Amino acid sequence: MKNKFIIFLLLLVSCEKETYDIKCVKRGSHIFYPAHVLKPNKPKSFDGYVMFDESAIFNSLQEDNRDWNKLCGIYNFYDFKMNKNSFILAWRPSGKQIELCLYENINNEIYQHNLIYKVEINKNIYYKFLFFDGKYSLSVDSTLMGVQKNPITYKNIENIFTWFGGNRKAPQDICIKFL
Repeated sequence: MKNKFIIFLLLLVSCEKETYDIKCVKRGSHIFYPAHVLKPNKPKSFDGYVMFDESAIFNSLQEDNRDWNKLCGIYNFYDFKMNKNSFILAWRPSGKQIELCLYENINNEIYQHNLIYKVEINKNIYYKFLFFDGKYSLSVDSTLMGVQKNPITYKNIENIFTWFGGNRKAPQDICIKFL
């Protein structure tokens, strides 16, 4: 009986694999799929891991290549618009790396925080949205990216889904892995 239990444990451990939620945007589109169902939530802290691969590297948008794509975050649900009052982790390619920044929309105006965090492709990146004392902050790999500048207190939020930002659509198929 003891041997069967040990074999069962070995099988269980060997079957554990990191599973990713893969979001992809098709060339010529803005929205990464699969998208999630929209519903209001109470503000809360959340975190996760994300990994970019070679598909996220592009240099074909000319002047729009420096636009920020939205990875994840929150927005004020009852604005019914993701880019009116939002708090977002944004990304863009830079050579063979990915740049990350904290990107806010404050009453329809864009506010990009100054810190840009560079990461390698094919590396797990840890992000954390901390909700404390009525405000959000964002950290990436334990580096504080910034604290909410928007003076509103989020009461009902929705999570930002991943989308290809800027004036242009995705120049190629891009997939991002969330753990």
